Amino acid sequence: MKKYISQNKKILVVTIAMGILFSIMSAFFAIMVQQLIDIAVKQDIPAFTRMVIFTSAYILLTGLVHLGYAVLCKKIICRITEALRFDVFKGILKRNISDFKSVNSADYISALTNDVKLIEDNYCIPLLQGMLGAVELIASAAILIYFSPIVFVTLVVLLVLLTVIPGLFNKILEKRQSNFSKEISKLTILIKDFMSGFEVIKSYKMITHSEQSFDNENKATTKSKYSVDAITAAVESVSIVLGSAVLIVVFCVAVYLIIMGNITVGVLVGVLQVSGQIVNPIQILSQSIPKIQGSKSVIQRLVDL
Repeated sequence: MKKYISQNKKILVVTIAMGILFSIMSAFFAIMVQQLIDIAVKQDIPAFTRMVIFTSAYILLTGLVHLGYAVLCKKIICRITEALRFDVFKGILKRNISDFKSVNSADYISALTNDVKLIEDNYCIPLLQGMLGAVELIASAAILIYFSPIVFVTLVVLLVLLTVIPGLFNKILEKRQSNFSKEISKLTILIKDFMSGFEVIKSYKMITHSEQSFDNENKATTKSKYSVDAITAAVESVSIVLGSAVLIVVFCVAVYLIIMGNITVGVLVGVLQVSGQIVNPIQILSQSIPKIQGSKSVIQRLVDL
């Protein structure tokens, strides 16, 4: 996949730059929230009015930056999948006749359609999401240090669990994605055979047998897909539970610091805001990394073609 990434280096650089800008701008929302709360506590109406106007303009600008980033991401994904599909097709045409016939033609069709889609969903999209999440994590961490180094250290310790535990699912997910790719390929082959032999099926009254064969393979494919979705759901659930636990602990530490007079109420709200912005990218990364790792077997299958 490095080849396709390098082919889109320029647009990727611009996309990363837009992602960095959006992440930094998003992280600064916490500071604006903190200032709004502190202004409200002071009951400073002129300052509050100015802050509301500034915040409104800032939100609009952030939205425009995100729009540019999202459009560029879609463009990169389209270019990569287009190039990947074309290269697989060229690789098939370069095979000699004996090598070509050694693989069922439906297997080629499955590779050009289903496998390319799997790579888009489990490699390209998670990779871009992971990159944005990493930048957002760094920007949010810097702001949290600005608010309270003590809360930051507490959060780092807790986030180690949030990162490590979902990673335990990597190998299982990779194996199940590989099995699903094989099952969907078998189903495609079977469908092609049935469509090609439709007249034979009708002539020899093999409809019941054909229905049974299709039903068996369809169930096997669905079961394989469900096994992938079940692991993905487990990873997402673990990430959500751990993320919620992290926010509760951070909240308790911040409340203790208010009681001790170390931070203001505005800082507390800002800490909660930026903590969420840190936990969210961690959750994205913990979900994206297993998907990217799990797609290796599918990528290798396309390389072999």
